[in-house]
Amino acid sequence: MVVQQWRHRYPVDFAWAAHFDLSHGLALLAVALLGADALIQAFRRRRLAAEKNSSQDSVSQEPSQR
Repeated sequence: MVVQQWRHRYPVDFAWAAHFDLSHGLALLAVALLGADALIQAFRRRRLAAEKNSSQDSVSQEPSQR
């Protein structure tokens, strides 16, 4: 982006990102994918924790064989 801004002499303002439509779209896609990955990881961790707790509960509920 810096090279394109230098080459094309885009005006210095807060709307400079509007000059880079492809980059803007790719950046939004990247942020969306990172958010989706974070949600998936959170659900996986929660599921694994629930499975671990349920397996520990079933082991602790078995009568001892003394």
